[in-house]
Amino acid sequence: MKKSILLSSVAVLCTLHLQAQIPNGGFENWTPAKGYEDPTGWFTSNLLSGLMGVATVEKGSPAPAGSYHIKLTSKDVFGEPFGAFAILGFPYTQRPQAFNGRVQYMSNANDPVSAGVLLTRWNASAGEPDIIGVAETEWNGSNMAWQQFSLPFQYESLVDPDSAYIILLSSGGGTATLNNYGGFDDLAFGNVVGIEENADVALSMYPSPATDVLFITAEAPIASVELWSADGRLVHTQRAAATRMDVSVHGLAAGRYVARALLQDGTRVHGHFVKE
Repeated sequence: MKKSILLSSVAVLCTLHLQAQIPNGGFENWTPAKGYEDPTGWFTSNLLSGLMGVATVEKGSPAPAGSYHIKLTSKDVFGEPFGAFAILGFPYTQRPQAFNGRVQYMSNANDPVSAGVLLTRWNASAGEPDIIGVAETEWNGSNMAWQQFSLPFQYESLVDPDSAYIILLSSGGGTATLNNYGGFDDLAFGNVVGIEENADVALSMYPSPATDVLFITAEAPIASVELWSADGRLVHTQRAAATRMDVSVHGLAAGRYVARALLQDGTRVHGHFVKE
């Protein structure tokens, strides 16, 4: 799994300092299957390796928090190393700043243990989900003492997600390495952020109503702008590297729109305009 560039700090008005609940993120609940147990709600490699009588995902105890943790181990399945994975998908509509948890690991230097989160939103026009944000990392070597981690999200869109997918891997380098191990516990999203206009950075748009071109200016350099219709559709995106942008709105239908700007320092600001 390729490591993302860490997300820079985001300036917003509304930041709720809380831990958002991940279903069974503490791995306290397990469901028996034929010859193994799975963490309730999670899809794991046991579905495949278990057919061969090998559990690559197991319940671990004692745990750094609560009674149990999850153990992912790459094992021999009919003479071949078989990597362990655990995947959780669930509805989620917020924008956390970080993916937090605890980890212990033992891995080959060229085949790291890894963890990641995808925040997505269904795109009806494309017939597939759009990636809204990503948080991921890798661990190499050996550290069997439990340590806390906090992975910042890298956001690719200003729109809110509708789903979250968490992926844990014992072998993240492609080909599994025998006995690669990753243990995880106490998973949570931290510092949930609401997108609000930053009062310290003005975003100006004119004219409104606009006919052909909308001029957008900010007090800091703009990285990109998204235009959203009143019914929640992304209708235009444009990148820049200046404090002023000229955006063509000639092809837009008449109505009210929201312009969401991502500034180069990570600040998000927005404003409204009318297309006639």
